[in-house]
Amino acid sequence: MLVINAIEYYGKIIKELDDLNEIFLYISQYAPVKEKQNFLATLLSSDGSINGNRIFYSIPKNDGTESIRKKYNDKYDEFKKNFKVKDFFGKVATSKHNINSYFDEYNHVDKSVVQLLAHLEELTDLYEKVINSNDNKKDVVVFLDRAMECSCEYEVMLDGLKCFVSTITSNYDVNDMASEKYMELQLLDVEYNVGEFGAILTNLDNAYGTIASLFNTEIKSLKIVKIESGSLFSKVQGDENILKVIALILKRISDFIHYKFTKDGKLELNSSVMKTISNDMEIVSKLENVGIDVKKAKKNIESSLNAATSELYQIASNAPKLKINNQEIVIVDTTVYLDYKTKLLETKENNSKEE
Repeated sequence: MLVINAIEYYGKIIKELDDLNEIFLYISQYAPVKEKQNFLATLLSSDGSINGNRIFYSIPKNDGTESIRKKYNDKYDEFKKNFKVKDFFGKVATSKHNINSYFDEYNHVDKSVVQLLAHLEELTDLYEKVINSNDNKKDVVVFLDRAMECSCEYEVMLDGLKCFVSTITSNYDVNDMASEKYMELQLLDVEYNVGEFGAILTNLDNAYGTIASLFNTEIKSLKIVKIESGSLFSKVQGDENILKVIALILKRISDFIHYKFTKDGKLELNSSVMKTISNDMEIVSKLENVGIDVKKAKKNIESSLNAATSELYQIASNAPKLKINNQEIVIVDTTVYLDYKTKLLETKENNSKEE
């Protein structure tokens, strides 16, 4: 998982766990921990005698049994009286639902969080057993002990997650990251292996760097914010103007390929696409709007656009559909995708010969 994904992922989980904090503070405050310790300490220091099948424990009168039992029972009665059981288990169910949705969203399951949620759900069964048994003393003790264990587990996990997020954000400028712009690119209806995945991201990074070279000021490098395996999904972060140009070029290339393949049943060589892109008035206008002297630097612009187009052509020609910032673009009908792939291989061979 990328750093920014981890920050978002655990930030959301921490928020869900924080919503349970008030009730866990209640458990820590009202669970009869000291009363249980005093009871055991007194019992262990008592005198024992055997009479037949029974063992009798003698406790000094000033530490009388009734007093010890009463303190424990009173503390439990106080706990039970004010324990908002419906709120607690309702919040646990809500947090579990939300956290599971984060597992799906980020395609990552944190087993320690799953274990904590399972333990919290277990408390539901234990408390229900207490109620059904009319406060059977054994059931009460088991429930309260488990509640305290869960409370400790909760505190340790929450502190650990907060420390983890704090550590990775200390060297990661989240505010600077938030001030930049994003572009989402997804190649649909096709699966990629690791090598293909990396090559496509390299194409995207090369195109970004080529267009960035046209600017006189220093441009921050392209950052990968989120990637998903299978059908390639990538969310990248960088200069807003460059990302807009890249998105526009990708759309133009996709439209060009779609038109040529639909009309003639073949793909064009890179050189044909390059000529179309370098003369696209909207693309040139976008560069002009960000302060590039398109007339003075015409040769440089044409060269950079050609290089960027070549990289982005490799991306656009690798899937039957693209999605750029939630805008879906159909390049070729999936029913003729195999024929398209054959033509694509022929085109790449021709491109190699041309180069």
